[in-house]
Amino acid sequence: MSLRRALRSCHATSRPHVLAAVTWLWLAASALGQGQPTDWVRARVLEQRLGHAVVWDAARERLMLFGGDRVADTWEWDGICWTRRSPVTRPPARVGQAMAYDSGRRRVVMFGGRAIDGVPIADTWEWDGSDWTQRLPATSPPAGTGHAMGYDSVRQRVVMVGGTSFRQAWEWDGANWTQFAGLGPYPSDRSGHALAYDTQRRRFVLFGGADGSGMLADTWEWAGGWSQRSPTLAPPARADHAMAYDPARQRVVLFGGVDDQVWEWDGTRWTHPTPATSPSARSGHAMGYDMVRQRVVLSGGIDGGDSERSDTWEWDGANWNQRAPNLGPTRRSGAALAFDGIRQRTLLFGGLQESPDSTSAGDTWEWDGASWTQQAPATSPGARDGHAMAWDAARQRAVLFGGQVSSGQIGAFCCYADTWEWTGSNWIRAVPTASPPGRAGHAMAYDAMRQRVVLFGARRTPAGGPLADTWEWDGANWIQRTPALSPSPRGGHAMTYDGVRQRIVLFGGGYSTNFSDTWEWDGATWTLRAPASSPAARSGHALAYDGVRQRVVLHGGRGGPNLVFADTWEWDGTNWTQRTPATSAGAVAGPAMAWDAIRQRIVMVGETGTWLYGPLTPATTQTIGAACPGSNGLPVLSSGEPYLGNPGFSLELLSARPSSVCAFFLADRQQSRDLGGGCTAYVDGAIVMVPALSNTFGFATTRLAVPLNIALRGAQLFAQAMVVDPLGPVGGLAFSAGRSLVIGD
Repeated sequence: MSLRRALRSCHATSRPHVLAAVTWLWLAASALGQGQPTDWVRARVLEQRLGHAVVWDAARERLMLFGGDRVADTWEWDGICWTRRSPVTRPPARVGQAMAYDSGRRRVVMFGGRAIDGVPIADTWEWDGSDWTQRLPATSPPAGTGHAMGYDSVRQRVVMVGGTSFRQAWEWDGANWTQFAGLGPYPSDRSGHALAYDTQRRRFVLFGGADGSGMLADTWEWAGGWSQRSPTLAPPARADHAMAYDPARQRVVLFGGVDDQVWEWDGTRWTHPTPATSPSARSGHAMGYDMVRQRVVLSGGIDGGDSERSDTWEWDGANWNQRAPNLGPTRRSGAALAFDGIRQRTLLFGGLQESPDSTSAGDTWEWDGASWTQQAPATSPGARDGHAMAWDAARQRAVLFGGQVSSGQIGAFCCYADTWEWTGSNWIRAVPTASPPGRAGHAMAYDAMRQRVVLFGARRTPAGGPLADTWEWDGANWIQRTPALSPSPRGGHAMTYDGVRQRIVLFGGGYSTNFSDTWEWDGATWTLRAPASSPAARSGHALAYDGVRQRVVLHGGRGGPNLVFADTWEWDGTNWTQRTPATSAGAVAGPAMAWDAIRQRIVMVGETGTWLYGPLTPATTQTIGAACPGSNGLPVLSSGEPYLGNPGFSLELLSARPSSVCAFFLADRQQSRDLGGGCTAYVDGAIVMVPALSNTFGFATTRLAVPLNIALRGAQLFAQAMVVDPLGPVGGLAFSAGRSLVIGD
């Protein structure tokens, strides 16, 4: 039996997730690698955020999230995992926007917010499940934040109230905004309040916020006009909390702001449940209601320690359940990365967390090529930044030395002189008989030829000034080397090992002034190189060695108090060449980089999040041809991004006949065969056929998680969908257009 026939027969008895595994195995056997230009891509991790918004997309049966602090990304929660969408068009980054789902038009409507630069926005956008469209109405509400929107299903209008002023309300009919004024009294002008729409009672509920007098604890309702409610019991005064309406239990649920309390409003009184578990106290989070799983979902925010969050919780009316932990380390500088060659994970420790009050971190994370997992070792180095770390391949340990607790914090300290080793599950403190003096801002790299971890220099020491000393770690002790020639005293430099030329490469750094020099260590002496071109003088940059392309890669750094670099350079052993990738990883000071030898990508973590660099194969989708109509219009086939390691990749069919049998076809070949009635077959020799049933909105989906297997990189698959429809032009069938899927990064 041929492989294709075997796959077809497998379908009859396989569940969807098994079917997906077989499909991807076939792709791995057939995929051909293709050379691609080097580029940066942001890792698809739901980063910590606050000020974002979530709303329930009833047609597609999932929560949709947009934006937050400094980001303009779109995510969906299906009750299992968050999946990032990649629309062709996207709104600018913002916080404090309002969103609601227009079930009549099957669109998410978004208005306003505040841009990254703090300027209020007054734009209107709609999300149709696959792309954003900016609407340009003749009239529009004024720019601002703190609004709330709800859909009035009787009048088929999106209603928006609030902002910093409550003296007006607006309606969106799908084409234009119309203002109407309600009768007073009005809530006082305020910020940091929360609003939710009670669909059963058809009114907005407002609680709290802050005005010139401080935080508030008042309850108001709007149903064409405002009325203040006076319950005997109410939550304590608070601001920057979140609320969502639970239609199954007919309660408005409130959480956070100043504490970890949950409160519920039934239209008459507030009650205060006391769950056994709870999210940490936080503000700036977002909440929405999952209609399928009948849970209030909470996402992100910033906790009492000024750390932004990316965790996900669900409230079932009695208890909170954590569905996803923090999905990655906080944005930070001065962290350390090393690739664990045994466990095939990139290890991160510590760094200076970016938050309103920057704090040194003491957390340990691992990156598997697709997602971060926070580790919980029994023992650990203390919180720090400015330390250094390298993977000792001979002894199969990550080695960490030194660091500081940056000034401005409680417990600020300079500097550690401790040596730690990571075993893959725990940190163990080494006790060498000799050790370098305490320091921060030094650099380390592993010399694979001589099987030594090499340390050079420092920006800070307990004595104050920079250092220019060279040390080697042999797994038991530190040995100071005394070469005849060394780089000048400095800190904030970066080092990495060039595996082909068997040299440790050092670039830049500084103290009172920055350097642009390139040095190499051969195990005995330092040699100053004289390239024809070189990056500008800097410190706080990162270096890593691309083991496939045999290049040292440099990114970022600081050139002065007000100059942060966003450039990328490569060193070939003779010269530096500036690269011009299509995507920039952004200006970043104090990033950390490591080479992932298994997935053949450089991993960078810094103040702009997690990034990957290398010869990238873009994960792409493209529509092929045209659909033929059924009773609900033209069936539309869309999909998520087919990137390596995507656990939530799915094919989706919109505008199918409601509550009808559908099918998704996947094939390795494309065709264009006329089926009659204006319909065309775009897949040839379908490997698999996945049945599905459309919901009452005419939406159907199937999940096909993409494995994290680099053999799939560049593989192409073709898809098409069909729906059983009495008005379908081909024997009671209607067909979508085709879709090309290229698996990539």
